[in-house]
Amino acid sequence: GIATFNDLTLTGTAAPSITLTYTISSPSSITKTQTIELVAGAPTQLLLTASPTSCQSRIACSTQPVITIADASGNATTSTATVTATITNGTGTITAGSTKDAVGGVATSSGFTIQGTAATNFAIQYSIASPALSVSQTNLQLQAGTTVKLYLATPAVGFTNAVAFTTQPVVKFTDADNNVTNTTGQISVAVGTGSASGVAVLGGTTTLTSSQGTADFVNNGLKLTGTVDTYTLTYSAYGFTSATQNVTLLPGAATKVVVTTGVAGFVNRANFTTQPVAKIQDVSGNVVDSSATVTVSISTGYLTGTVSLPAVHGVADWNSATT
Repeated sequence: GIATFNDLTLTGTAAPSITLTYTISSPSSITKTQTIELVAGAPTQLLLTASPTSCQSRIACSTQPVITIADASGNATTSTATVTATITNGTGTITAGSTKDAVGGVATSSGFTIQGTAATNFAIQYSIASPALSVSQTNLQLQAGTTVKLYLATPAVGFTNAVAFTTQPVVKFTDADNNVTNTTGQISVAVGTGSASGVAVLGGTTTLTSSQGTADFVNNGLKLTGTVDTYTLTYSAYGFTSATQNVTLLPGAATKVVVTTGVAGFVNRANFTTQPVAKIQDVSGNVVDSSATVTVSISTGYLTGTVSLPAVHGVADWNSATT
């Protein structure tokens, strides 16, 4: 009259009250019930109960990750293991909320934050050490954070006096990690005094309103006109950190010849006591690196000696001429 069972197993969802019914084959009307509690088994898997979403660089994700340490049937265990989050794809760092101790088998993160390069393909792995279990999340999108500064995405190139830069600058509104933000605002360019006290004027359209966070000066014709020197271009927008660029202004095209040392000592048939020095200059008075020939002529009388002299780096100095 005794039935001893030795291999019964209950598999399913943990519950505080489950009824077992024992029935004999004959008469079948004789039954006996037993109420039991089904508890979770040993941890065999991690479940990503809630995935982080709406993540911006350096800003806590609006939806925080929740990881369940579960048995084979998906029941939360009593584990208190520490869940560690690591980035397995994407450029960035988890700066807050990378670890969380489970309570009743559930690790609910708070303040989970990623700092890095905005992308749509971040992968996060969540793991525990004992037993060694992990679960991964793919295609997490990290968006740009708060706009804080201007970033010079394309520096200006080609600085010839009074000529538009060969490459016009592209400036972007970005967060602290150089991720472009969708910010609309006016970006202005200005030039300071040269390192050797030179003065130059910035021409072209020096202010531009950004579109989707980007100001491309390609059609603005920015140029510097002034003294050859090294200058700093400053790109600025109200309320944000500026971007700067050091540039070296080179002479422009030759537009004039200037006598910097006039002749003196005019005695008939004798060499001038002071021989002339002439310089080939651009529109701003910068000496042009030219080897053009400079010729001296006279309105009346006869001028003898070397009347034509090739310039050396833009300077024709008759003191070095031989007759």
